[in-house]
Amino acid sequence: KLVLTNVAKSANIIEVTMGMSIEGMNEGESQILSLDQVVTDSKLNRNIKFKNFKRIEGDLNFPVGFKPLRVAVDLRQKGSRKSTIKRVFEWPVTAG
Repeated sequence: KLVLTNVAKSANIIEVTMGMSIEGMNEGESQILSLDQVVTDSKLNRNIKFKNFKRIEGDLNFPVGFKPLRVAVDLRQKGSRKSTIKRVFEWPVTAG
């Protein structure tokens, strides 16, 4: 689950293109997977429009043995070369 928020006091609709990669370990080696490699819903739209917030949900299918460590998300605002936001989030550890 990813939630995008626009905190600017504006009535404008924001248009962004989303990129995402997942870094993890597989058989003792570091591996980075692109969103295309792990997304199970081929209909995931990377071009997103929203005004205040947008919730993006989907399922990821990792290769056998892959243990995700962090996810990198980058958003590029349409019409502006300098409006790129990149954030890295640690993958939550769950008791298994």
